[in-house]
Amino acid sequence: MNNPPPGDGHARCGARTRSGGNCRLPAGHGTGHVGIGRCRLHGGSTPTHERAAERRQAEAAARRLGLDLDDISPGEALAREIARSAALVASYSAMLSELDEAELTWGLTQRRIRPGPAGQPQVEVVQSAVSIRWSSSSTGNGRRCG
Repeated sequence: MNNPPPGDGHARCGARTRSGGNCRLPAGHGTGHVGIGRCRLHGGSTPTHERAAERRQAEAAARRLGLDLDDISPGEALAREIARSAALVASYSAMLSELDEAELTWGLTQRRIRPGPAGQPQVEVVQSAVSIRWSSSSTGNGRRCG
């Protein structure tokens, strides 16, 4: 593992050593969670330290994504996610409504190889457009209509 040398500004283990000082190894040295928590020599490989490091990594990822870290009930978390998803659907629906028919068309290409004059193969490329329209039913489910 490439661990940073002591004193370069990275997080340190910080555990109390037998000599009374602090451990200067990088945080998580010798463990699966380098950069977080205690080093292997000071209990960083124990199951409780591994779980704590996983939790800290998950919290850091949630913060980077802008998610709430409040202690909320699962029901409240679900309600927030449903509201967030509904706002995204409304935003995408507004963007789609601004597009014209030509922008909602997917092109399909098909190649046909046929015998041509003098036995030479003749390649014919056929392009057709399939219009895809979405409509909302009373339940709010988008369905392909064409």
